[in-house]
Amino acid sequence: MSPRGRQSYVRYASAPPATPPDPEHIQVEEIQLEIGANQSPERVDLWLSRQIRFVSRTFIQHIIEEGMVLVEGRPVLKPSQRVSPGERLLVRVPRKPRPLITAEDIPLEVLHEDAHLMVINKAAGMVVHPARGNFNGTLVNALMNYLDEMPESAGEDFRPGIVHRLDRDTTGLMVIGKTPEAVRELSRMFHDREIHRIYRALVWGSPRQLQGSVDAGIGRDPRDRLKMAVVPEPIGRHAVTHYKTTARFDFLSLMELKLETGRTHQIRVHMKHLGHPVFGDADYDGRDLRRAGFTGDRQSRAHHYLDCIRRQALHSWRMGFRHPVLGQELDFEAPMPPDMAEVLARETLRDGPLPASTSSVWSWADKHRGMATPRKGRSLRQDRDSED
Repeated sequence: MSPRGRQSYVRYASAPPATPPDPEHIQVEEIQLEIGANQSPERVDLWLSRQIRFVSRTFIQHIIEEGMVLVEGRPVLKPSQRVSPGERLLVRVPRKPRPLITAEDIPLEVLHEDAHLMVINKAAGMVVHPARGNFNGTLVNALMNYLDEMPESAGEDFRPGIVHRLDRDTTGLMVIGKTPEAVRELSRMFHDREIHRIYRALVWGSPRQLQGSVDAGIGRDPRDRLKMAVVPEPIGRHAVTHYKTTARFDFLSLMELKLETGRTHQIRVHMKHLGHPVFGDADYDGRDLRRAGFTGDRQSRAHHYLDCIRRQALHSWRMGFRHPVLGQELDFEAPMPPDMAEVLARETLRDGPLPASTSSVWSWADKHRGMATPRKGRSLRQDRDSED
């Protein structure tokens, strides 16, 4: 049966196990697939990367080379081998043991919930899912206390119910799937850019153009592999961010941003590249007091604001999408977090309100859409890093 049709759930431990699972012990999951009658002949690695969500095409190619993909009982010899309608495939997916995640009583701000999904306003400081060094205090730990069970994701990743991410210190809207059907469809919608989101950020200074786009590839910073940077393609991955300045202050601006792609730290890297780092961002020049100027008043206010905002001042503000099961249009807004709201309340608009003629970042992005359309054959995981 296709993984799209499995009613697969994961249950979680209420307490840590006496003996933790051996991280080196690899389990193998077998997935059976059948190619539909209307499917034209296609490369097996490309077809599989679309069928098994959360598994990259590179990973598919690797297991093909290891002899773990069979067509009609015979091993596939190479990733470029073509499959045809009616053929049956057996895919053996190696997986590390599923972690036993402890439910934790962590408060969640739930903005919407139904039988299929929930929308939350994520707090600053919360990691989305357990990983090395962060097995407690995550969003998944909190969800385990809130829900009895969550749908499991197939593949080399273990992120039950999670279809997108926000960085630890980015606040705002996240949607979580509660059933396998909702997870599959939400994942597809993120991949196909059918879920629209607008971020708000406080940045240093004010861009010369009130509205525009940053089109610059993103990859690992060659000087610091723990950070990202703007690097030329094909070394960097194609990335586009649309922005609009909605308010200008003495040495800060409030911006709305819409992602055309979903690269790791995309907004933070692109704002630094634009010359206006996100305020408070310790990794991307956002805590440099010199950006406020050298007058005593500016330095004092900037220092106070950095004490108020001990993170990047970035907030996932609006989200709109069609319900993946029920079909109705949904639109959500998350209120500005207290630290950013305090700074905005203390500052005075510079030069009065901005011109009303500038369109919303939403319509700007729609007008300029197409620059970053996912390339043919790109898998879901390759397009869904951390979105901020």
